[in-house]
Amino acid sequence: MAAVALSRLETNRLFQKATDTAIRDHGEVGLQVAVYHENDLVVDAWGGIADETTGRPVDGETLFPVFSVVKAVTATALHIQAERGLLAYDQPIEGAWRRVARARAQVPRSAARRVPVSGWLA
Repeated sequence: MAAVALSRLETNRLFQKATDTAIRDHGEVGLQVAVYHENDLVVDAWGGIADETTGRPVDGETLFPVFSVVKAVTATALHIQAERGLLAYDQPIEGAWRRVARARAQVPRSAARRVPVSGWLA
């Protein structure tokens, strides 16, 4: 399949349409999507209600709480490193993270947050 290059305006319209659909058809109250490519904001879409009590709408400056985003970033970084041959999924964790060597665990177990590290990071 050939790659299709969309203009920034077309790309933003697609994301805005998806945002509107998520609010209208899938129960989202309010949301905002921003996509950066090479430090350039290429998508800035939002919609819905920021505060259900007052009815204040979401806008480009609305702040949202972010939960558990570190897990996704960590998993992505781990997979990129494995893809580049910088680590192997079955290697002992001490080869990648020396401070938790006492756990004697492998990389996937640590990525799944099943390695006891409490107090070892100081």
